Amino acid sequence: MLNTKGKWKRIQKTMGGICLIGVLAINGMQMAPVSAAAKPSLSTKKVTISIGKQVKSNFTIKNKVKGAKYTFTTSNKKVLKVSSKGILTGVKAGTAKVTVKQKYKKKVTKVGVVRVTVKKASAVSKTTKTYTYERGKIAVKLSDYVNNPSPDAKYQLVSDNKNIAANVTLQAKKDYVGEISLKEAGTVTYSVNETYKKKTRTICKFKITVKGASFNKKAFEAQYKTVDTDVVIHPMDYMQYMTKEDSITFESSNEDVLVVEGENVTTVEDGEAILTVYNGKKILATISIKVAYVKVTGVKTSKTKINIYTGETDEECIQTFTIETVPSGAKLTNVQVSVLNEDICSVNFYPEDENVVEVIGEAEGTTNLIVSNVEGDTLKTIPITVINAMDTPITGVKTSTDKLLVNMDEEETVFYFEVLPNYGYANNCSIEVEDNTICDATMERDEENFGKGWVYVSGFNFGTTNIFIKNENDDVKATVPVVVADTGYKAPTSVTISPKNTGNTDDEDGYSLKNSGGKYILTIQEGYSAEVIYKVTTGKAEYTMVVNGNEEVCDVQFSGDEKEGTIEVIPYDLGTSIIEIKNFDGTVLKTITVNVIEQKEEE
Repeated sequence: MLNTKGKWKRIQKTMGGICLIGVLAINGMQMAPVSAAAKPSLSTKKVTISIGKQVKSNFTIKNKVKGAKYTFTTSNKKVLKVSSKGILTGVKAGTAKVTVKQKYKKKVTKVGVVRVTVKKASAVSKTTKTYTYERGKIAVKLSDYVNNPSPDAKYQLVSDNKNIAANVTLQAKKDYVGEISLKEAGTVTYSVNETYKKKTRTICKFKITVKGASFNKKAFEAQYKTVDTDVVIHPMDYMQYMTKEDSITFESSNEDVLVVEGENVTTVEDGEAILTVYNGKKILATISIKVAYVKVTGVKTSKTKINIYTGETDEECIQTFTIETVPSGAKLTNVQVSVLNEDICSVNFYPEDENVVEVIGEAEGTTNLIVSNVEGDTLKTIPITVINAMDTPITGVKTSTDKLLVNMDEEETVFYFEVLPNYGYANNCSIEVEDNTICDATMERDEENFGKGWVYVSGFNFGTTNIFIKNENDDVKATVPVVVADTGYKAPTSVTISPKNTGNTDDEDGYSLKNSGGKYILTIQEGYSAEVIYKVTTGKAEYTMVVNGNEEVCDVQFSGDEKEGTIEVIPYDLGTSIIEIKNFDGTVLKTITVNVIEQKEEE
């Protein structure tokens, strides 16, 4: 007899496989393809390095196989060396290839090849550049002068005039940054030298011109070659490249014409005089000055239009501006200032008090301020508007802060506010605190600008509230959120829902809390309540607040201590609500969706 027992078993297995494939085909099921793991590869195919050992690897192997070993070989050891970890060392300028192989389970495969170009350090510019500085310390960095510096080389800036500036060594560990002290005026040439393997070469050179204290005679003469009497000149404004070591003084050749008083020079009477500028005993400049009448042909004013807003006191109705003559050598006392309608505003001019013009509002209206010379020529017209700010409706309020942290250990915390339009009256505003058990607030108007003011806030109890700034119609024009906390206040940045939150909607718990992709869903039956416990990672749990989105669906009670907070949820009606856990800065840290469902009948 033939032994068919083993053969029949093989037939059974084959038939079973065929049947299974048939069943899968009948049910419309398909076998999911198995995706192959990503093959190891190199992060780049080309690399440029400098001569010397590189600080870190210039390329990486992506998708490494765990347990595999990788080798690195160079095609030209005279140009490039490579370590067992893939660290490159440039030997000399040229190109070479690094081949990377993988050995895994006795099988060796090629990962890839990187083409490496080795460059020696070279000059950024082929021409010698010149830089100009005043005396003092300046920062220098090698990358401004040298491309591809070697990490194994030493670089030094060698000075040809150490009286002006000394040598400077630039180190790789400090990103090749150094500091040069420019001690005196003159020109110094620096050679940028590289020392590599005891051989030194000059890569490039640059020059630094150091400026000493000097007087801008050309600019001064353009303004004061001819000057009227009783004019104060400030020659220090024309000094350049000064340091604290300099001692600048001035001398007049004829004090009947020109008087020197410290840093100021005043013209006295018609005539000519020589003004000499000294730095110590060194003469920097000599300028011939003619003192004679100079006609005022124009003026420069610090304001081109003036708005004056009347209030309760005269001080609030004043605007000031300054005048400068054109040319500068003309006398300011030869300028006249007036207004066309003195019923609307009056004017005071103080030419000997910092060139100040004072305009005082008298009544609502518009007029023009006229600036003229003694010859009667109109030099400038400035429009003036006088407005009664007390009767101006406030349309908005700007505050110096979007939110306020009040420390209970401090007496008061202050922020600034400004009404809109800017000629409004701050005293027409009022302050209201949403919860005055947490803090109190008072307002004080800025006496120098009655459209602005301060709000002083004192904290009583830890918590959060809002300060409302209202206009004269009791409309809220600005809201400032306030957090009152203690000295150690630190806003929590994140919370985690504790694993203690268990429950089953169908059993005696009557609720369940589930995490779906970082989103928490609380399902709760009517007639039951639930507790959600969370922990803070920074700050304290009591520094958080819980906001219930729909109070008709559920009520929320919150308590917190150092690190843990508890939310009790009591359902009212079927529906959905969103609970947000926030810090007192207003940042939402976690969101919980509450679904209230019908109470299930007991079987």
